[in-house]
Amino acid sequence: MINFSKIFNSKNIFFVLIFTVSISQLVKFYSFYIEYSEWQYTDWLINYQGGFIRRGLIGEILFKIYHILNIDLDILVLITVSSLILFISFLLVKTIHYINNNYLDILIFLSPGFFLYPLMNSEVVGRKDILMISAIGFFCFFGNRIKKNFLLITLIFLLLLTSLSHTGFLFYSPYLIFIYYLIMKKKKDSYIFF
Repeated sequence: MINFSKIFNSKNIFFVLIFTVSISQLVKFYSFYIEYSEWQYTDWLINYQGGFIRRGLIGEILFKIYHILNIDLDILVLITVSSLILFISFLLVKTIHYINNNYLDILIFLSPGFFLYPLMNSEVVGRKDILMISAIGFFCFFGNRIKKNFLLITLIFLLLLTSLSHTGFLFYSPYLIFIYYLIMKKKKDSYIFF
């Protein structure tokens, strides 16, 4: 006899939901790739060719890869965005293990401002916002594994990468600094900011 309580527990539903949202995001961004959607691509290709622009770091990196490896920029953007979507999905699957079966955890996880937002508004799929989500997720899950000497360097690198990719991310930098503070507190080390 089939035990439906094990099949329909919240962790299995979350896993299916993350898988569905990730696949739908990949399919939607692939349709943007096929249509050459300027709305999705222009942001990723802003670079320093015409001088210093505060949000051109990712575009400059993609242009350098294009010149070195001679891979089409469209394919580079598709690979970059798809990799970030898959990375965020991987982090979300790791997050499932920390969710308790109480209503507050479930409501926070299913919040419309979290990973379900691109499913509700498909025009935001593949925007640069996923850079900050990836940086915060990376720092949350892999910050404890980074040695103390390299943790501050990693924080500065992530702050520079996100802030120079989109200036609006500068306002979200306190989240990364707070995660750094929590990691250092957990390691019971002194807080090195400068």
